[in-house]
Amino acid sequence: MATDARKPGGCGPKCWTGVGRIEHKGEVIEPVLYEGLPVKCRLCPSSPTYWRRASMEAAGTPATAEQPSGPNMLAAALRYAEFGWPVFPCKPDAKVPLTRHGFTEATTDPAVVRAWWTRWPDANIGIATGAPGPDVVDVDVRDGKPGMSNRDRLKAAGLLRGVVAIVTTGTGGQHLYFPGTDQPNGAIPHAGIDFRGRGGYVIAPPSTVNGRPYVAGIRRPISEGRPVDWQAIRDFLAPPRPAVTAVIDRPAVDPDDPLARWAAAEFQRILAGGLPTCRDGTRSGVFHELVGLARKAGMTQEQTVAALTPWCERNGKYVNRVAREVARSWAVKARAS
Repeated sequence: MATDARKPGGCGPKCWTGVGRIEHKGEVIEPVLYEGLPVKCRLCPSSPTYWRRASMEAAGTPATAEQPSGPNMLAAALRYAEFGWPVFPCKPDAKVPLTRHGFTEATTDPAVVRAWWTRWPDANIGIATGAPGPDVVDVDVRDGKPGMSNRDRLKAAGLLRGVVAIVTTGTGGQHLYFPGTDQPNGAIPHAGIDFRGRGGYVIAPPSTVNGRPYVAGIRRPISEGRPVDWQAIRDFLAPPRPAVTAVIDRPAVDPDDPLARWAAAEFQRILAGGLPTCRDGTRSGVFHELVGLARKAGMTQEQTVAALTPWCERNGKYVNRVAREVARSWAVKARAS
């Protein structure tokens, strides 16, 4: 079939859009999709799709042959609502809510759901997570994150039993659905595992984001599922750091060395005093003075780090890098001695 070479015009660039609703001079109309081309306004005489449509009709081909058989978003949203999962509309092909208050307006009321998707027939479907909605473990593989390998570790450890649905996301990751609880949202970024619970939401099939569909996979009756323990997942993938206690052994120094005895006693005196908070601006000086005392008392770097970590956390100094700062201060004092 011949292709008309004329470029679109008429009501302008607003007539060009992706699959979904379009506007003709401000009026929402039914889109026309032709042979994988972008949807264009069928009311503009200067639109190539208009001319192709006219050619097809002249050849005796029904105009309905051009209409796409896309997903029925309203029917899908109603099905989720029937499960008891509150839904709300998001912008087509995006994760941005269309309602003013977002997921907090999610509902299972079929009348409200029908009203929303009558107004926005191509809206993506958002599901509010946390009871009465589902809890969802988000397996992230974007930018090389190890979500899938950690998912396999969690499965092997028996921490993902009770899943009721598995959805493949547009980026190739997965959403694992579980019966909802009151657990809040959480994330373990380095592991590629996030959790959507109370106060969150997910995009649900058959929605698309950036042109990539969310695809439903394994599904089981909700009655066969069981809640997931997010804290157990956190403890497995990101074990909490053991509490650091200031255990100071008697330094192995010459008992006749008065400087070593004084340094050990001074260090223990400061610790026994409850690691007093310093005024901002003096923290670095006190920290390095304590490192010097520890070194003179015959302590090891490891013992010094263990002793100073609570002090650093309390005073907001060198948090998460105490060992590195102790090593650096230790080296400076070693060169000066």
